Amino acid sequence: MKLKFYIFLLALTIPLIAFSQITRPCTIYLKSGEVISEMRGTYNNKNFKYYKKVGDSYNKIKIELLDSVLLTEESGSITKLRFLPVIGDKKLQIVEQIVIGKLELYQQITNNQYNTDYQYFIRDKNQEKLTKIETSRFGSNKTKSILFPFIEDCPELVNKIENDFFKVIPDITLIIGTYNITCGLNKN
Repeated sequence: MKLKFYIFLLALTIPLIAFSQITRPCTIYLKSGEVISEMRGTYNNKNFKYYKKVGDSYNKIKIELLDSVLLTEESGSITKLRFLPVIGDKKLQIVEQIVIGKLELYQQITNNQYNTDYQYFIRDKNQEKLTKIETSRFGSNKTKSILFPFIEDCPELVNKIENDFFKVIPDITLIIGTYNITCGLNKN
């Protein structure tokens, strides 16, 4: 009888411990303007789940209602998640904001058994939807043809990419940052 009771307690405790380990301290910003702070949270493709302290039941918010979430990593660094539409996709994508300015760059990280994949998205700050940058063909003309309309008003940068000074995917953060500093500031 005691063994069954201990197994029962263990079965109840493991999900709480597992959920607390994958959650991180966060501040949640809703599209309505409301801010929910001092929480711990995690997410899936439909909901963001959060709670105040370990052992509390969690609350769910549909990602359609979220503007952004700031997650605090163990190292103290802050990750800003956005929940944005993508051209050609029906559902919102959960993306990490990595560069802001005239052009905004976002990434989505997918871990699988063998490696980590990065998917990049770009948009002009005045656009609602993101444009997916193809990452399957590193430096391909298709990748350049997606990127070039965003930076065509910066011929020096386009020239550096054409002459392979910058490789589109490995240097995407540097390319967008360079654009924002050199050409994007004049457009604001």
